Amino acid sequence: MLARVCWVLAGWEHAFRTGRMPEQLAAIHAHPGYTVDDLRAAAPEPAVAELVNLARVLHTSRTLAGWRGDAPGCPIATGPLGIANPIILPGWAEADLLLGSTLWEVTTVTSLDNPAVLVRALWRLLACAWLDTRDVYGIRAVGIYLARHGVTMSWGLTAFCSMVFGGTGRDDAAREAFLPLARRLARADGAEPPPPWVPRERILYGSH
Repeated sequence: MLARVCWVLAGWEHAFRTGRMPEQLAAIHAHPGYTVDDLRAAAPEPAVAELVNLARVLHTSRTLAGWRGDAPGCPIATGPLGIANPIILPGWAEADLLLGSTLWEVTTVTSLDNPAVLVRALWRLLACAWLDTRDVYGIRAVGIYLARHGVTMSWGLTAFCSMVFGGTGRDDAAREAFLPLARRLARADGAEPPPPWVPRERILYGSH
C-alpha cells in the first residue's frame, strides 16, 4: 500500500513540476467524487513492483542502515533522516537527497554500460554543490547511490573537486568560471541567479 501512495505522490509532484499528470491519475481526477482507494488503485502494477524492489534493495544492501548510522547495540535515531529534493536554487536547481553534510545523487539506471550517464550525475552533483554559494546546506561531501544495485560511493567535496579536475588545482578557477555562466542561464530561465560565493572551510574527506 505504501508503494501505491508513493506512486500517487510522485505523480502529483510530476504534475506540479511539468504541468503534465500521469494519464492514470488524470483519468481519476476527471471524475469528481473519487476516493483515496481510487487513487491507490490507479498505480500500475509494474510501477508498484519496481518501487517495492527499490525499497527492498535499500534495506538489504544496508544502505539505509549506513545512512542512519545503525550499529549493533545502538538505538536507531528517531526523526527525519535528511532532506529530500533540497532546493539549491529556487526555480532552477534541485538536488536529490541531503543527509547531514553529504549531497546525494540517486539514480535508477538499470545498466552501467554507458559511463556517460554516471558522468552527467557526477557533474550535476558538483554543479549543485557550487550553486549553494551561501553555504545554506553546509555541503561538505557528495555521493552517488545506484538504487537498483544498492551501491554507494561518496567523497569529501574538496577531494571530489580535485578528482574531477585531475589534481591540477584548477577547481577554484573552474568554479569562478561556472558561476557567471550559471547566473546568465538562470536569469534567462526566469530564476533568481545565485549570489556571490562565500568562502568556507575546505574539509578533505577520503572517498569510501
